[in-house]
Amino acid sequence: MGEGDGFLDGFRREMQESATLDGRAVAGRLGLHIATDGERLNAPIVDLFRWDASIVMELKTGAKWTVECIGANAYHVYPGFTREDGEVVWPNIWVAPDMTLEQTIAQLRKEVFARPES
Repeated sequence: MGEGDGFLDGFRREMQESATLDGRAVAGRLGLHIATDGERLNAPIVDLFRWDASIVMELKTGAKWTVECIGANAYHVYPGFTREDGEVVWPNIWVAPDMTLEQTIAQLRKEVFARPES
């Protein structure tokens, strides 16, 4: 098994069975799965919180990510940037089609379990 294998597998199954959930309900479930799986897999997540229909997390590398939950199979995933004054900017200028459940899980696995450059 590779690093991150199993991360959000339960969330995937749950969303496949719950296609009618709204964004807030999806975000609630996603946050619980990220927290549970992150702890189980020793993921480098240092902060995680839900804000309405979004999940925001900070990684040990300092990277910050937001997942906007539109529905069970529609998401936006984008980074946050920390300015010199310490303020975090979330440039949500979404011009691409919504990400699917599979694309979102793949993106989160990639970002959470990325190996820092040496």
